[in-house]
Amino acid sequence: MLLHSGLLSKFSARSFHKMKLVFVYGTLKKGEPNHHLLENETNGFREFLGLAKSDKKYPLVVASRYKIPFVLDSSGIGNQIEGEIYRYNT
Repeated sequence: MLLHSGLLSKFSARSFHKMKLVFVYGTLKKGEPNHHLLENETNGFREFLGLAKSDKKYPLVVASRYKIPFVLDSSGIGNQIEGEIYRYNT
């Protein structure tokens, strides 16, 4: 397995294997208002892996006075959701 330099200095090999992948969209993406939550190291380690898009189409709703986006669990309706993939520790 290839590791980025410095990764093992922060985390043991055991903790590296506990890492998971997460798909973020909307306000958590880079340049959006809640992305700082991913940047905050007190929330754990995270590494940006790349851009991604859902395989299936889903309805994306932007609602409330805060304009918060959320995806409805109705595959086949709507559009492919574009987002970002991160690796993070649990």
